[in-house]
Amino acid sequence: MNTKPLDRAKDVDARGVEAALLRAAKQARAYAAQTHTAIVVVRNGQLIKESYPAHELEIKSSSSLKKTTDPDSGGSS
Repeated sequence: MNTKPLDRAKDVDARGVEAALLRAAKQARAYAAQTHTAIVVVRNGQLIKESYPAHELEIKSSSSLKKTTDPDSGGSS
């Protein structure tokens, strides 16, 4: 197994994995806050249920979350 840090990987896409995962986690927490849904994460080998009430999560602007088009509804979500 390769134990080199990802930021030193030869593959450009592999170098961006950590940043992409952090962005995805931030977006998941924002969506959880908007929908009053808990997220289950693993910390130190333990499953932990995290809740994110919308008033506790700072969402700086709607541009921080990419809007996607739902093909079933025909509009933006």
